[in-house]
Amino acid sequence: MPVIENLPVTAAHAPAPDFTRAMVDTGFHDDLGQALKIAVVENSFITATGRYALTRSDAGPALLSDVFNHEVIGHGEAITIDVEQALSPENPVLDDAAMLHGPWPWAFYHWYEELNKVVMLERAGFRGVYIVPAVGFVGDSLEYIGIDRARIRTDEQNFVVRRLWVAPKVNLTMLVRTSQPFVALRERLLAAIAPHENIERRLFVTRGSGATSNRDLVNKEAVQALLFRFGFEKVDFGKLPFREQVAMASTASAMVGAHGAAFSNAICMKRKGLLLEFFSPLYINYSYTPHIRHLGLRYIPLTADNYDWGESYAYGMDAVVNTDLLESLLAVELA
Repeated sequence: MPVIENLPVTAAHAPAPDFTRAMVDTGFHDDLGQALKIAVVENSFITATGRYALTRSDAGPALLSDVFNHEVIGHGEAITIDVEQALSPENPVLDDAAMLHGPWPWAFYHWYEELNKVVMLERAGFRGVYIVPAVGFVGDSLEYIGIDRARIRTDEQNFVVRRLWVAPKVNLTMLVRTSQPFVALRERLLAAIAPHENIERRLFVTRGSGATSNRDLVNKEAVQALLFRFGFEKVDFGKLPFREQVAMASTASAMVGAHGAAFSNAICMKRKGLLLEFFSPLYINYSYTPHIRHLGLRYIPLTADNYDWGESYAYGMDAVVNTDLLESLLAVELA
């Protein structure tokens, strides 16, 4: 049985000779004025288990890597594709489809990147089927922003796609310089809930349900006691359905906690609110720069002390919070 195997998916694979493409305007521009467009790729493109796109031609199957910086397939790893199975006429045929499969789309933070693609695709007139990871919050979030369940298919099988709609790559770098899809997604999220303009909450975001790595607080009880004094309430976003996460975040004038994917919900918090993250000195990641920039958030990254030159930090990815410094910061920010 023929296979395409061990192909580094970051390599450039030439399109098939009959490769055709149309570019559809989304009406969005990046912050430098460059138009954001959707590539519509025709001529029997195939998605194999939702992550890879193939085209069929006289030269045989070809793996499509990029279309003008538009993301089509996975990242970095070597792959093996059973071509006969992928091209089987028994596979379901979709007239129009879009794959929501950037890097790690099953992780909550990176799924929010994919939701930016949805906003662009819908704005461009896409009304086809979304092929998505089989993860609970994925379908819930799409339905929440108005995508009918009939338009959502999981990536657990192969599909023949007559027209593959491919959104621009969405990652941290792109979102920092591209406010329009980000703000449009925020508006779409907030439009689906009752307004909470008169409610303000201060949220202590805990790493509980769904956390995929450590990055917790070593002195959590002391931090919690301090935050409670400042009127914070504890929330584990991972325990809440997607709709309730949006509703809770929309009331937040302040979010504080150990760095993690739960802060993705800050896209819905009140403009010019306070976002404060705790970091280990061994792991610092400014993932929420777009939120800070586009919503005017006041941002404080608070890193654990690590001043013993002769000793390594003893707590790995977990953070020890300097509560004296935290108290001083909150007294100023929340005065």
